[in-house]
Amino acid sequence: MTVKRVFEDVMGHPLVGAHPLTLLRMFRRRGVDPGYRGRALRVFLLSLAGVPFAALEQVLYGRRIREHRLPSPPVFILGHWRTGTTHLHNLMSQDPAFAVLTYFQVYFQNYALLNLRLHRRLLELALPKTRPMDEMALGVDLPAEEEFAIACVDDVGIINGIWFPRHLERYLRETVLFEHVDGTAHVSARRSWQSAYRRVVTKASIAGGGRPLLLKNPANTGRVAALLELYPDARFVHIYRNPYMVFPSTVVLHEKLMEGRAFHRVSRTEIEETVLDIYTHVMDRFEAERAQIPPGNLVEVRFEELEQKPLETLESVYAGLRLPGFQAVRPRFEAYVNQQRGYRKNAHRLDEEVISRVEERWGKEVRRWGYEPPGKSRAT
Repeated sequence: MTVKRVFEDVMGHPLVGAHPLTLLRMFRRRGVDPGYRGRALRVFLLSLAGVPFAALEQVLYGRRIREHRLPSPPVFILGHWRTGTTHLHNLMSQDPAFAVLTYFQVYFQNYALLNLRLHRRLLELALPKTRPMDEMALGVDLPAEEEFAIACVDDVGIINGIWFPRHLERYLRETVLFEHVDGTAHVSARRSWQSAYRRVVTKASIAGGGRPLLLKNPANTGRVAALLELYPDARFVHIYRNPYMVFPSTVVLHEKLMEGRAFHRVSRTEIEETVLDIYTHVMDRFEAERAQIPPGNLVEVRFEELEQKPLETLESVYAGLRLPGFQAVRPRFEAYVNQQRGYRKNAHRLDEEVISRVEERWGKEVRRWGYEPPGKSRAT
């Protein structure tokens, strides 16, 4: 086994940067299946190594973190998982006017501002070159989503439901919808999430030199009202995609992320049912809250148009949100688009049963956006 493979297996779990007390609380509340206790122990032991660094960051940067205010409102990229949020994020991040949250900041969120050279090297060894679910590039300084970071600050990210999949729908209720199991408002959960999220965003802003933040997080599609409480003037880009394509691709996402990282064992049938439920809840909440976004601060993008006409679509996003500098940065966008021309999406077979289930559960979105069932075998 190569050195890199060892680091990928041992250090590759996104929770190695969490505080050990946070991990112990997760393990106690969510449980660990017998076959995965060794994995849990390794993650916990690695988390212990970060405690002195987290304390040092607090000493050196604690006051700055508490007092820092974002110089300008963030731009949030929304959209259900597997709708093209990463592609749009990577494309827009070619604009040097934006700062982003990086994989380094995600994995070592609790002491990211120290920017330790040793930890950068360790993460370079731990990260695979591409994401397991779609072969998109990974890298220490590439844009990452803040859901992984808040999961290390506190147990308030839905991504922890991937590591503890029997509790995934509970994570949805508590950390995205901010509801109790009975559907009533869970005010303390909302405040806990906002506290952790503000800390992550504040540190990203400090690390980015105060440049406007470009943030992408599919879970935020269901948190518009909570985001606006924190950042009332924030701007939003919502990207959507054919739901018939989104379903099988999201199931594979869950399976790939759980592989080598989950602490529970669940069946594919359970994963499929959870994916169907989460999409419905998240999209319903987005539709209920989108009217709270100030006029002119929301642009919607159809994934298929971004894929076919990336520069024209991106120019419309800049115009719609009144973002400056598109023409000046256009060569950078063109270079990125040309670089991606050889990329091939995964292919998933869509049988009649899948099409029927999507029509039954997600038919409202299918009709709203004017989609049709695709062919039996398409790239997704």
